Amino acid sequence: MREEAQKWMSGILQQKPSLKIGIYGSYYPPAELKRLQSLKNSIRRQGYSLVKLVRDMPDLSEFKDEMDKSIFSINNSNVNLFVLTFSGQKQGAVRELDYVLKNPEHVFKCVVFIETMRKGRSDARCLSKMLENDLRAVGMRVAEFTRGKDEDLLGLAKGTLLDFLYYYTRNRPEDLSA
Repeated sequence: MREEAQKWMSGILQQKPSLKIGIYGSYYPPAELKRLQSLKNSIRRQGYSLVKLVRDMPDLSEFKDEMDKSIFSINNSNVNLFVLTFSGQKQGAVRELDYVLKNPEHVFKCVVFIETMRKGRSDARCLSKMLENDLRAVGMRVAEFTRGKDEDLLGLAKGTLLDFLYYYTRNRPEDLSA
């Protein structure tokens, strides 16, 4: 039975290069962009070759602004990973999340990673309670990682991507790129 399970899992893992992954978050201050690039590169090292930040997307003539580029990315990715941190300026990522909230057909393929930190006896989150409640109300996957522990973020991202890889391989193989 073990050999059968390994063969089955191997078939799923072979699809890693076909999963289109968009990463969203703050590019300012520059250290935040480096964190996103590091996450992208770490995911690529796991065998996922179609990983892009919005800024990596081509500049098409129909794009009026960066938000159009974000919408294009959200629409064309199999998985959208939003990373919200304490240090990053969140306006762009919040606009992108607002687009997803207004277009719930994209919710199933989105995950929001929220940086947290211990503050007294409770955890502080890097986004407003109202936005967090909106995300949870539509069924958005929300995961928390500890401030400054990007290895935790990568671990969450890796597990999330395996979930999506399984889903697409089993239920929507036609959506995976060749």
